Amino acid sequence: MSNRLTIAVDVMGGDFGPRITLPAIARFLSADPHIHLHLMGDPEVVAPFLSSLGQDQCRCALVACSQQVGMEEKPSSALRNKQDSSLYRMLESVAAAQADVALSAGNTGALMAMAWKVLGMLEGVERPAIATAIPTRYGHSYLLDVGANLEAGAAQLVQFAQLGAALAMALDELSCPRVALLNVGVEHTKGIARIQEAARVLEALSAIEFRGYVEGNTLFSGSVDVIVCDGFSGNVALKTGEGVARLLLGSLKEYLQSRWHTRVLAAALRPALRSWARRFEPGVRNGAMLLGLRGGVIKSHGGADEDAFLAALHYAAQVARHRVPQRLAQSLAKIQAQA
Repeated sequence: MSNRLTIAVDVMGGDFGPRITLPAIARFLSADPHIHLHLMGDPEVVAPFLSSLGQDQCRCALVACSQQVGMEEKPSSALRNKQDSSLYRMLESVAAAQADVALSAGNTGALMAMAWKVLGMLEGVERPAIATAIPTRYGHSYLLDVGANLEAGAAQLVQFAQLGAALAMALDELSCPRVALLNVGVEHTKGIARIQEAARVLEALSAIEFRGYVEGNTLFSGSVDVIVCDGFSGNVALKTGEGVARLLLGSLKEYLQSRWHTRVLAAALRPALRSWARRFEPGVRNGAMLLGLRGGVIKSHGGADEDAFLAALHYAAQVARHRVPQRLAQSLAKIQAQA
């Protein structure tokens, strides 16, 4: 890989495909003059877009693909039959060291299956986990898994904890991240057997500061750096939090517009309120990393709008600039050596 930073983008993926991805890419290119892009997709769609970019066109390369993976397509079918798809070719670009990181809003199951085959897993990791940053009182915590593995045994939960800790070490430069398991109570006797078994193993890991359990009502407290759960629980928790955030922000906006004196107050407070609200707007934090792979892969929300996909592009650029995949692998090896 040269010193040039490159993101491979699945242009066709997501609920809205090029209608969202291409305008977001145009805005990203204007905002970040140093990143190059490999755009995987239908040449009849992407080529006219490239010709409209002006001088930014020189930072983009079209990778023509004859196929695309549907959002409802079975991962096994996509893996067998869609090897010239924008999703598969995007991952091949990372595997061949032609791109530093890959970004897609496409089918999560197909992305995970293809990434597993094309990139392979890091030593000691059975399956990828999707990790995302969630807002807290003091900044953010990492929550994983949020959808790659609907079920996870004790050994996988321990691996997710190690991956999440390695991510916190790589991105936030924490020497000994605080890690907890999501559970229905904080007492040692609470929770199902696999969670209790994972807790016993994590307590013995010196490279991780294991804090026991956190409940749903303290998920956003910032008391720990990494919160670990299976993909079913994590996805429900994440989307519940996003729904509550939208409810509160929408309710506050309606209230401030409901009376003349609150409209005056809102006008005076608008800059501060806008800055505050952005901390909790789900689209601002769009972009979750698939951990455990031999390469960087970012998953955007499938239903992301233009602003949200732009946020995912900026996150992918951050991951590339900080060499997060490489640093994560190094941090994980350090954690595993102390296990």
